[in-house]
Amino acid sequence: MNLTHEYNYARTHVKAIDWSYVVGSHINLDSIYEGPQISLFEAVIRYLGGLISAYDLSGDDLMLQRAEDLADWLLPAFGTSSGFPVTHYQLGLNPNGKRAGRVVTADVGSLALEFTRLSQLTSKDFYYDNVQKIIDLFDGDQWVSPDRLGTLFPETVDAEDPESLSEKYSMGGMMDSYYEYLIKQHQLLRGRRSQYSKMYTSAIESARTHLIRTYDIESPGGKNFTVIGSMEAGVFTPTLDHLSCFAGAMIGLGARLLNRKGDLDLALKHTDSCVWAYESTQTGVGPEEAWLLGGNEYTRWKIVNYKGKAFRELHRSQDRGPTVMDSRYIGRPETIESVYYMWRITGDRQWQDRGWRMFTSWMESCVTEFGFASLKDVNRWPPVLSDHQQSFVLAETFKYYYLLFSEPDLISLDEYVLNTEAHPFRLESPGKPAKRYWSKPDESVNKAYEPPGINEGERGYGTFIQQWDRVDLDKISENDLQVYNKVKGIDTEDSYIT
Repeated sequence: MNLTHEYNYARTHVKAIDWSYVVGSHINLDSIYEGPQISLFEAVIRYLGGLISAYDLSGDDLMLQRAEDLADWLLPAFGTSSGFPVTHYQLGLNPNGKRAGRVVTADVGSLALEFTRLSQLTSKDFYYDNVQKIIDLFDGDQWVSPDRLGTLFPETVDAEDPESLSEKYSMGGMMDSYYEYLIKQHQLLRGRRSQYSKMYTSAIESARTHLIRTYDIESPGGKNFTVIGSMEAGVFTPTLDHLSCFAGAMIGLGARLLNRKGDLDLALKHTDSCVWAYESTQTGVGPEEAWLLGGNEYTRWKIVNYKGKAFRELHRSQDRGPTVMDSRYIGRPETIESVYYMWRITGDRQWQDRGWRMFTSWMESCVTEFGFASLKDVNRWPPVLSDHQQSFVLAETFKYYYLLFSEPDLISLDEYVLNTEAHPFRLESPGKPAKRYWSKPDESVNKAYEPPGINEGERGYGTFIQQWDRVDLDKISENDLQVYNKVKGIDTEDSYIT
């Protein structure tokens, strides 16, 4: 997008940020302390993944250096008795071989891509070794339970209680990126380790048996509606969860990489169903979650027109078919992610056309003066907005829309693998020059934002806000207090000034 100036501004923040800021004076690498916790999973997929991707796209050594700095702060979380890391991590803590306990499957199963790519870039094996141990645990034969569905895993697991596998199974939240990273790790490693393709293939076959269903839901003519539902306590729920709509992208990618032609058909059908959920609401935006209610007959729908828009309305006399369980939309990317993959994999222009309708509906419903609000109910018009914009709106949703309408060689899926936050990692291609989208730092920006006394090349000295937060308020002047209040966004009436 040629946003070089904006990148250079962001670069000053990356250079300055002090990863140990949340530790304060409590750091003790040999014992547990009471302090703020971070989500290891979120720190890896968002921060570490973003820095690695920024390096792969720019060639800016600073991004790789800061990625290493962060990774080294996160590595102690892996020091548990099982190898599953501590998922709610007190930065600076060494678990000293303590149990990780019961953890969310995606939280421990979705770290491989970032640490593997960092290992490739730095030639430091220990980054890869820590996450490979996790995959080896998932691939072990200790997970034996009559409750287990094939080779799938429930929402939470305990490496030291492997027979307890009776919770909910799905490909939605708490599970999604574990399966996603199996095929993407295969892609990142260029297939050199067969373990990942084997685990992925087995999981997809298990999902076909236990979680994937196709229904006829419309008449006249009928409409095939393919869902990846959930199973809990032996009860199957035909759920269309927005989070599970990523699966079209995953299954389509696996179909192409592993030559599984039947899987491409499944990916197309599931993506079609997820887009249908958008096309069927009054706003043209898809809900967080819908269920399919059972029945032997086609569900009868009528087409309703409202201000030039057509949407579907279930006859009140019917008690079957899709019903919205959570009517919110919070800017999620999963459906457009799958639309983007279907376009890149098949070249079928219908996916661009449907994606464009999704985009315009989103803009008509959610754009505000200062950002992109969430919807309280996708079936209410005029839209009722919620004053929230999630971080993934910019990191993922807009990125997939942008790439959908870009030339296919921009972030080509033959050259990059995207992590679960849509950060592109370059695939190793010996002898092939890397594409770079940045030239050099802007010295004028550096001088404007680096505080006095900072040496050239020094990093981690603290952002502007971090530095001000360390100020002893009892030892600064009233003028400096006013500056402090402005930086921190404190109303003067509620400030320290008396």
